[in-house]
Amino acid sequence: ATFGAQANSHIGFGNTDDSGSNQTFNSSPWAIFSTKTASQLMARVYSAGFSDVPVGSACGNGTCFGETHTYRIDWTSTQIDFFIDGALVHSETGQTISANMRPAASDINGASPAVVVDWMRLTPYGSPCTFDSQLFDSTAAGSDWTALSDPDTLADPNVETAVSFETRTGGVVPVDGTWSAFEAVVGGVIASPNARFLQYRATLSSTDPDQTPSLGQVDLDFNPCTPTGPELCDGADNDCNGEIDEGTDGSPCDTGESGVCADSTDECVNGVLECPQTVFPSAELCNLLDDDCNDQIDEDNPEGGGACDTGVPGVCADSTEVCVSGVLECPQTVSPSTEICNLLDDDCDGPVDEGTSGAPCDTSLLGVCAAGTEQCQSGVLNCVPDNNPSAEVCNNLDDNCDGAVDEGNPGGGGPCDTGHSGICAAGTRQCQSGNIVCEPDHTASAEICNDVDDNCNGQLDEGTSGAPCDTGQLGECATGTEQCQAGTLNCVSTTAPQPDICDTLDNDCDGTADEECVDHYMCYKAKTTPNTQKFQKVVGVNLIDDFEAGNFDVKKPRELCLPADKNGSGFNDPNTHLESYQIKESSGEPRHVRETVMMTDQFGTIEVQTKKADRLLVPTNKRLGSALSGPPTTQVDHFKCYRVNLVGGEFTRLQVSVLDQFEDRLYDVKKPRLLCNPVDKNGEGITNLAGHLMCYQVKAASGQPQHQRISGQIFTFTQFGSEQLDTIKERHLCVPADNTP
Repeated sequence: ATFGAQANSHIGFGNTDDSGSNQTFNSSPWAIFSTKTASQLMARVYSAGFSDVPVGSACGNGTCFGETHTYRIDWTSTQIDFFIDGALVHSETGQTISANMRPAASDINGASPAVVVDWMRLTPYGSPCTFDSQLFDSTAAGSDWTALSDPDTLADPNVETAVSFETRTGGVVPVDGTWSAFEAVVGGVIASPNARFLQYRATLSSTDPDQTPSLGQVDLDFNPCTPTGPELCDGADNDCNGEIDEGTDGSPCDTGESGVCADSTDECVNGVLECPQTVFPSAELCNLLDDDCNDQIDEDNPEGGGACDTGVPGVCADSTEVCVSGVLECPQTVSPSTEICNLLDDDCDGPVDEGTSGAPCDTSLLGVCAAGTEQCQSGVLNCVPDNNPSAEVCNNLDDNCDGAVDEGNPGGGGPCDTGHSGICAAGTRQCQSGNIVCEPDHTASAEICNDVDDNCNGQLDEGTSGAPCDTGQLGECATGTEQCQAGTLNCVSTTAPQPDICDTLDNDCDGTADEECVDHYMCYKAKTTPNTQKFQKVVGVNLIDDFEAGNFDVKKPRELCLPADKNGSGFNDPNTHLESYQIKESSGEPRHVRETVMMTDQFGTIEVQTKKADRLLVPTNKRLGSALSGPPTTQVDHFKCYRVNLVGGEFTRLQVSVLDQFEDRLYDVKKPRLLCNPVDKNGEGITNLAGHLMCYQVKAASGQPQHQRISGQIFTFTQFGSEQLDTIKERHLCVPADNTP
């Protein structure tokens, strides 16, 4: 190749991107000899980054511009080497290329002096490879292609490079199924048959993957064909249509043989008409022909001698075939005779052994099988019983011919009705003296609970109920009485589940007493009264509820919750209040894992998801105007409250009336804010595991007076100590709730 002093001329390996103009060298990867600028020749690589190394000093003129040189790039998985005239001018090891690349050349500017590429080779060479030539036309049908030569072909015997040739010919273009197959050219001689068109195939091979033979000019010699007249059977193409001796045979001829072997059709073989024998001797048939070509017709009863049917019934039917005038015939050779019992139609009338049966006989068998009649069976006279053995029936006969009468209670064994009551009614049929009678299966016995009349008095299970028993149920449903029901003694509860009331009993039989004794609470936002003792944070309070167990820090009071009468539902414990404290996980405790639960309360069923633990509700004594001496003694539980979000849908706002010790008014219930679980604080236990609270955000209904703050008058006393609080406003209405599975 020759580079000129022109920028952006490239030769080498480029990427395989065909998406647009000049993409081969516009994006990575590539490895090329390139002018880049018009001042110098460079060895350039682009993969992870760019590498541009000047190499023009390796040429005689110091730039390589205007000089013809051989440029080579060796690309491996570990480096890329650049050569000029066989001398290594640069090894690139800083960048490697594993993607596919292809050889390419580019002169993007298109200005003079342009880069000139004489040839480009990519090794290793594949061996062998083939080249199919164009179709050559002699212009005359039946031309004789004689010789092929290739004076310019280059091959190096030292590395065993070679070129071989094959040819094929045909009378039409393009090539179709009428063309001859490729045949090797040996010593320059073409072996393909005469035809107007010829195509050669060159096969190039090499034992050195870095060397290849070079195919140059190929010369073809042929002799045109001159018509001499119609085609003759003489081994020549007389009509010059590319075919020899075609259409010169096919006339009838005589082979000189006898019989069916005489007739044939002449054939042109190597320029000579011959009459070949096409039919050869075969076994003689009954057809009025000399099939075995021996000058005799239908000799020795051909195809005859086989069994045949005369068409007459019985023994007159069988005969042997005879060839008569080219036709097989079946003559009758047996005459009719008197019929006997031999499984043959002796009288040739169609029926077999007719009139040979019917005389009475003794079978020598037992019972009803003793009397018989002679029967001709399969050509033998047998004494056949008039009655065959059958299942024994209750008739005082030996029906099964075994010598015994009515054995095995025939017709008996089935159920029957004796006409009595209870278990005495069922009987079994018995065969006695040829008659069926009904014998009872059971006799009367003492009555038990089994849905059966054991004493056969017409009553079921009488006198089997009434004993006290334990039902296995919980609470008030545990006491029962034994009842005989459908033949089974069941312990039936004397008390049905009832709505739970606060009476220390498990009225609803769920294993928990007084779970509905949780009050409603109206919670007022509150703060410590100014200039009074502030609440001291309590660290590491252990809390265990339905969702989690861990230690929490109790930070400060946030609300005071008063027992509330909602819509006239009344109070369970009007004295015990709940004080709400803000809580947070103690240091090192894990964060809350969100829970999704269904809760049912007097407002309906909702699905909520917890966000975090936020409040601890603690039972407290409350008094207006003076301090208290201690916390309450109460069965009211502590509650741990979680902030929640409503899952799916929206809460339908509603309006309720609430009466507590501070207010009596209507409130708008807006949305659920807290889910409060009964909690075991510091191992104190839980009184009512089922008693949850769902706390809703509330606001005084339109037209209702606002809450009048109470300051300096509220005294409380919880397990955390005494406090003095001021109310600010209503915040939550907490209602009893059940966790719905």
